[in-house]
Amino acid sequence: MEINIVPILAVTAFISSFFLSWGASIADLEDRTYGKALLSTCAGKGIVIIAFFIGLYIPVISFICSFLIESYFIKKIYKTTYKKAFKADFIAWILSIITLVILLLILA
Repeated sequence: MEINIVPILAVTAFISSFFLSWGASIADLEDRTYGKALLSTCAGKGIVIIAFFIGLYIPVISFICSFLIESYFIKKIYKTTYKKAFKADFIAWILSIITLVILLLILA
């Protein structure tokens, strides 16, 4: 059975963008739109995938680098400070974990 990964990546990007948009709202970023969230998610995730494969043998470094890289793209696209960008990215990450736990509790 052959699996096409493109639709999976597209759905993942849209869901991640929703959480980033939500995180940007909570972190109080100015001029926040879903389009900017989608753009920064796609740009950030593309580079993070490369960083993941480079840091495959050192997971902690890969994890930290992914936050820093994604925050950099959020900073550039939203034209905000690095602190606010990191805060929005971290909040988006926490919200996605909370949602995952709730879904797992509902479906279990």
